[in-house]
Amino acid sequence: MTLSQDVVMQDGVTYYIYLQIQDATVDMIQCLPGEFMNQVVLTRVPLQKLVFEEDRYIKTTYQLAEAQEVDKQAFLLSEASPNDEMTNKLTCINYDSRYYEKDRSFI
Repeated sequence: MTLSQDVVMQDGVTYYIYLQIQDATVDMIQCLPGEFMNQVVLTRVPLQKLVFEEDRYIKTTYQLAEAQEVDKQAFLLSEASPNDEMTNKLTCINYDSRYYEKDRSFI
């Protein structure tokens, strides 16, 4: 997959690409370095067709993350409401492992 930017992938590190596709879902796929700096090799085919044509309003976007960085980008959705016909307003908080720490505590 050819990306819009160069990426530096270190040896021995597992990487995932998050693809936000046209129906607003996110597909997470493990990837490997490609032949060129702006290429990655996906370990499987995306679940839906990717949209990248210039004349399209909604295009596929991506984010590349190291496996050990996945938790750093985690968040908890606390509220969602329609913003307009193409977007939603989300209220989120940063995720912390202590959030569910006392879930198994009983009084």
